[in-house]
Amino acid sequence: MAEEFRADSFGSDSSNSEPSEPEREAVRILIISSNAGIRETINTLYQKDFAQVDDWTPVQPAVNYPGELVTILVRYRIRQEGDSLQG
Repeated sequence: MAEEFRADSFGSDSSNSEPSEPEREAVRILIISSNAGIRETINTLYQKDFAQVDDWTPVQPAVNYPGELVTILVRYRIRQEGDSLQG
C-alpha cells in the first residue's frame, strides 16, 4: 500500500500543494478536535511513523464544528485503473 503514495518533487511522501501529475489523487486526512486532542493525535501518528508533525496544516477553527479546531494532512496516491468518484 505504501507504494501507492508517490513522493512530491521535494522528496516527501506528503505535500500541501496540488499534485502536478494528473494520475495523482489527493487524499485528505482531517483531525477535528480540541487543540489538545489534535496535538495528542498528531504525536501518536508521528510515533507510529504515519506522518511528520510538520506535515499537518496549521490548526484553525472548524467552521462546521463550533468550538472545535481542524488540521489536515494531504497525501497523494497514484490513481489506479478503474478508480471512480462513486462509492
